[in-house]
Amino acid sequence: MTDQLREAAKAALEWFAAETDGGTRRSIKTIAADLRAALSMTDTATQRAEKAEAEVARLRGLLAHWQSYGCPVCGGDCASANPPVTLCIMRETAAALKDKSHD
Repeated sequence: MTDQLREAAKAALEWFAAETDGGTRRSIKTIAADLRAALSMTDTATQRAEKAEAEVARLRGLLAHWQSYGCPVCGGDCASANPPVTLCIMRETAAALKDKSHD
């Protein structure tokens, strides 16, 4: 996330230099207000990302805890379940916990 913030700051400075180069003649106060608004949005996005990461960690913990109770559908024997189980939720749970690409 730090690299993204650096890139955003660099882009903001380049934009500021272009705006004050005489082309649009915007006032410094207007440009400063726009930059403050952009930084506020960046802070909000950073906070949302941190909350989302915390929520993913919490849900992974709950999923691991749920997995320890065993399968509520077939009791661990998909082949003998009646009706037969076509989608094993325990296999899906194990795959979700193993695959961290969704984080």
